[in-house]
Amino acid sequence: MRIRLNLSSRPFTNHRLLWIAVLAIFLVSGWLTMWASQEKEKASAQAAEIRNRIKAREAEVEKTKQDEELRRQKEPKVVLSPKEQIVIASARQLISRKAFSWNRMMTDIEKYVPPDTRITGIKVNAIRVSGGGPEADLEVKALGRTAAQLTLSMASFQKSGEVFGVGEVEQGPLTESGEVPFTLILQYRPARGVAQ
Repeated sequence: MRIRLNLSSRPFTNHRLLWIAVLAIFLVSGWLTMWASQEKEKASAQAAEIRNRIKAREAEVEKTKQDEELRRQKEPKVVLSPKEQIVIASARQLISRKAFSWNRMMTDIEKYVPPDTRITGIKVNAIRVSGGGPEADLEVKALGRTAAQLTLSMASFQKSGEVFGVGEVEQGPLTESGEVPFTLILQYRPARGVAQ
């Protein structure tokens, strides 16, 4: 049997495993530091890109505001005559009081349009409120199959029991489709008479 004898003052210990662990910790911490700095750089780049986008959008908004302001300054100021102001004020009052029924006006017009005539446009030239209720001056544009449709339309509106008063009429040349365009100037008084 052999006896082992160690005569050194300090026995040998193997530190290789300890140094491997220290080296591994050092390498992992170095890698984590590099990874963190790369992520920080990415985040900084994204933040800078977002800031640039925000600045670009703010510049666009500011430019749009300036363009709008320039457009407003270049637009001619609308100056209304006293008569036009009164008409607008009357129309606003009618709308706010709902005293003038647009639906009723359309229904009344449709009642008196002859079968072979079709309305292509209605223009309200003026609205007035008198003691007898609201009144409107209308310009009704229509197309008829024949020239006789103008006469039929005038006769039909005159039979309205004073709901419509026929004023000036105008007939245009034949269209390419062979229809006859005409214009009726009507005074619409929904409160007068009973439509027949």
